[in-house]
Amino acid sequence: MKQIGQFSLADCLEFMQNSSKDIRGYLGGCNREQFGREQSQLLLVAMCFIILGEATRYIQSNYRPFADSYPQIPWLELVGLRNFTAHACYRIDIDGLWDAIEEYLPELEQILPNMMRAAEQWPEI
Repeated sequence: MKQIGQFSLADCLEFMQNSSKDIRGYLGGCNREQFGREQSQLLLVAMCFIILGEATRYIQSNYRPFADSYPQIPWLELVGLRNFTAHACYRIDIDGLWDAIEEYLPELEQILPNMMRAAEQWPEI
């Protein structure tokens, strides 16, 4: 039985995929100039990046060989974005979040299905 706070690799990848999809949904097709005008949108996107970063941190800590097999994923950057966003209170870096949306999400969204298939064969901790 899993303890509270213990997640499988598949759980973490699902968190990452759901967060990415949720970010896209919360953007609603807005552009950079529109992003962040509505605080609820900004907070929702920020929370998704916190979840995404927490999942990446968990994979880095508990499934390091798996993470190392995907060097194209910006593991440390996503964890750093999570840490900054989680501790910034209401000083959310709108430009930093937008840059992460444009720089990190496209490749992450592209590779996550392959990672999820590979995780099915990965031994659990």
